[in-house]
Amino acid sequence: MDFLSWFQLSIVCLLGAMSPGPSLSIIVHNTVSGGYLQGIMTSVGHGLGIAIYALGAVSGLTIILENKPELFFIVNILGAIFLGFLGIKLIKKSFTKNKNKPQPLNRQKIGGFFEGLTIALINPKVAAFFLALFSQYLKPDAILLEKTVMVATAGTIDALWYMLVTISLNQTAISWLQEHSGLFDLTMGSVLLIFAVSLLWY
Repeated sequence: MDFLSWFQLSIVCLLGAMSPGPSLSIIVHNTVSGGYLQGIMTSVGHGLGIAIYALGAVSGLTIILENKPELFFIVNILGAIFLGFLGIKLIKKSFTKNKNKPQPLNRQKIGGFFEGLTIALINPKVAAFFLALFSQYLKPDAILLEKTVMVATAGTIDALWYMLVTISLNQTAISWLQEHSGLFDLTMGSVLLIFAVSLLWY
């Protein structure tokens, strides 16, 4: 793959990462509730999830989803259920007292990582996105290094974008959001529920 092709691929991956959705809600929420490190860990987990989908596209595994509509439907339903669960959890939290009660930091960091990973993996549209994107750049005679670069590019750009979002939340913004955490949780929970419903109707 020449530099121009890689640059074009990188731009499309960046635009995909910048698209607003439930991932952004989770990144912002975890940063506000657990601090910058938890936001970074969530970003890393999300980037890994994207890289896994990219690897599946490169290796041809996503063809299964394309040729088996019933499997795509099952994954879509499971994804909607998980998003709905997160949404309901946040909405319930918005009505509870002691919302800022501290939790064990290590558990928060690990939980943030797996939440970022899961929120990426439960969205089957990511597989379709990379299948369509990589088909424009992946040649039949592509060597392993070229495939590795494509996968690494997708995962790294995604993680770096959300890390940038995380560090862009300055202390003033975080303090304000923490003071209004109930409204924030209610809003983010509603966003996740709406997205879950949209997955069911897609």
